[in-house]
Amino acid sequence: MIRKNILQPIVALFIITAFLFTACEEDLQFYDVSQTDGIYFNTLDEETPDSLYASFGPEGGTELSFPLPLQMLGTPKSAERSIKYSIDTERTTAVEGINYTIGEAVMNAGSVQAQLPLTFMVPSGMEEDDTIYDLVLILEENEHFLPMMSDTLKISFYGLVGQPDFWADRIFGPYSPGLLGKFFEVFRTIENELPTIYADIIRDYGYYIDEDNINGDGIYPGEPFYGFYKKVFVNYVFLEMYQYYQANPTEGVDFPHPNTWDN
Repeated sequence: MIRKNILQPIVALFIITAFLFTACEEDLQFYDVSQTDGIYFNTLDEETPDSLYASFGPEGGTELSFPLPLQMLGTPKSAERSIKYSIDTERTTAVEGINYTIGEAVMNAGSVQAQLPLTFMVPSGMEEDDTIYDLVLILEENEHFLPMMSDTLKISFYGLVGQPDFWADRIFGPYSPGLLGKFFEVFRTIENELPTIYADIIRDYGYYIDEDNINGDGIYPGEPFYGFYKKVFVNYVFLEMYQYYQANPTEGVDFPHPNTWDN
């Protein structure tokens, strides 16, 4: 009786071990480590994984770095590997070298993520162009990767920077995308010089200072940022911009001295 009770758990253990061994063997057969790794565009957008939108935003500029994320399915390798792609010329309206530049995509050793370097550009004299340019990319098979899932990506690029609602000619002079970009360039320096006040401005008016302030402590709703924070903007932004354009005359820019605001 005692011998029977001892043998039962031993037999059960043998059966379980045999089952696990068989399962592991099947798993090894199911996953072939020699198979080609998969590659796809990883936009992190479940609704539109095959399209992206690029724009300079209110800060403007003439070049916009827009690297495209790539994700690998497989096991990391010990060597660097190239990722092949092509441009769908029939669906692409952007012109390489004029509207964009693009580089080579490489999966670094030990990594499962990569980026395809992409830069959009606004040619000189085309700052007011409101055309939406499309660039369509297709991942291609090579000796390292096999495209899968999201293997095609369309990027729509809009270069025109529109005049923001807060713009007033008596404060900034006639609007231009370059002038708006210069304003944000100087404004961002406040973060290093006056970090606490900069944080207050962002809190009250948003990162692009284009939100109507309706909840600020003691601030009259609708008061423009250059009104409530007048001393800060005059001393750290507008005077510096005035001096810059006095030293660097720019066609189409007539930046007024802050003393003329109330005239």
